[in-house]
Order: sequence, then structure tokens, then C-alpha cells
Amino acid sequence: MFSESRYRVHVCLGPNCVPNGSKGTLAAFEAEIARLGLSGDVELIATSCRSRCELGPSVNVYPGAVLYGHVDELAAELICLQHLARDEVVAELVVVRWRWGESNPRPKSLTESIYVRSSFLVLPPGGPTSRSA
Repeated sequence: MFSESRYRVHVCLGPNCVPNGSKGTLAAFEAEIARLGLSGDVELIATSCRSRCELGPSVNVYPGAVLYGHVDELAAELICLQHLARDEVVAELVVVRWRWGESNPRPKSLTESIYVRSSFLVLPPGGPTSRSA
């Protein structure tokens, strides 16, 4: 049977993501989806390991797939408010290039996660290209 939901959100609850807070991330998605009245539009799925341990907790939003990495409770709320409620990808949190197995230290805060790292690239606000005046 096919889901009638507009979005499908996968939150990893694998053995490496759980110690990094994925249960809190899942709970934040559940609470914010309910608070925003999006329960009929969003199918939230707790998944097993997705082999993206360096990005944990990792979240995919479909259609897309849009890959978000190091998603804590604050980032989950932002994804709900912007991506799920307003159909705008949270560009600052999107992982656009990542190689499995590379070391990738966990950011200390949402602010710290909004920058370019050696193992993956996070898009800057406004996207990958800039317009000249």
C-alpha cells in the first residue's frame, strides 16, 4: 500500500546514531509535526542503521532524497518548520557530498554545523552558486 503523505522522513536509530541523540531527534520530529498539524502530510519512520554513522543522527526527507546530517532536536524543529511546513529545504543542513567511512567530527551546535568541512559540503544560504550584482 502506498502512503498518501506528502513527505516521508527517515530518522536513523542505528547503534551509532542512538548514542549521538537520534531518539531525541525522533521525539523532536514527532512533537513538532504534531504541533504544526502536519501528521497527515508527513510519514515519520524510525529506521535501522543506514551506514552513515559519521553523520549521525542522519535524516532523509523524501521526495528527494534530501540528506541531513548531525540532526539534533533544534535541527529537527527547523527541518519541520522550513522543509515540511513551507516546502523549503534547509540548505544550511543539507549534506551534498560525503564519502562513506571518512572521519567527520560531530558539530557542537547547529551554528557550528553550518560551514564547509573536509569530508562533506554543506550548502551556504542561497544555494551553491552566488549571483553577481
